[in-house]
Amino acid sequence: MSNEIRRRNAPRSPPENEMEDLNLSYDESRLSANALMAASPIHSGPVMKMHVPAIFSFLPSPIQWLLTTRCCPKICAPQWKPRFLIALGGYLYRFKDENGSSPKGAPTPLDVCSDCRIITREDDEYGEFNAVTDCVPDGYNVVFEVSSVGKTQYFAVESREEALTWVNS
Repeated sequence: MSNEIRRRNAPRSPPENEMEDLNLSYDESRLSANALMAASPIHSGPVMKMHVPAIFSFLPSPIQWLLTTRCCPKICAPQWKPRFLIALGGYLYRFKDENGSSPKGAPTPLDVCSDCRIITREDDEYGEFNAVTDCVPDGYNVVFEVSSVGKTQYFAVESREEALTWVNS
């Protein structure tokens, strides 16, 4: 009986032909920016994405303010990096540029986004988003926020109309 137990608990690998089927069904080139653009996305375009160092969110507000006023090394403060977004099939894909071969991070499911809103300096009456709005890159006037389970992302765009398009897609 102990031999039966050992056999039952022994790890079982799938048959070789199943493994071949799994390897053939996944093709990373299907997630390239060019492939997704060919699939007629809801919306796409260049944006600036705010990258916040992990430690930054744990710091008190006065320290965050000091870091965003560029008094300290850039590595400590939030930075804006260019990205290319594609909204397709209920997901938001982020790429390094319009020719990216694979997405940056996991796609964000749009149906579970708890909050998508537009943030401008004029609308921020309580200073809640000073860290975001004070360091927006030149040429970008509006920031929109995409919040999903456990993650909030900020994207800067040139106009309020473009931000509305992203928020409504």
